[in-house]
Amino acid sequence: MQAIRDHFGAPVIINSGYRTESYNTSVGGARKSCHMTGQAFDIVVKGHTPAEVAQYAQSLDVKGIIRYNNFVHADSREVKYWARDNNGKITVKNCF
Repeated sequence: MQAIRDHFGAPVIINSGYRTESYNTSVGGARKSCHMTGQAFDIVVKGHTPAEVAQYAQSLDVKGIIRYNNFVHADSREVKYWARDNNGKITVKNCF
């Protein structure tokens, strides 16, 4: 996250970090969410679009990136998974 903050020169707002299993269920999180192991965060970078943030995270070789309409999910999973969520429809992407 520090690299993202330094790159954009703007505050990184964390919308979600670690979640308990019960909280993850209550917010509709994935059954095996990386949030429940403390390996994920959802962020907004003030003054920048989710597309810009996702693209930069990709350049850092972040393995797990999901670009939502209003924020970016990033995690440290082992296998690359880059996706775009458009109002509940997930599309796997090779790049942003």
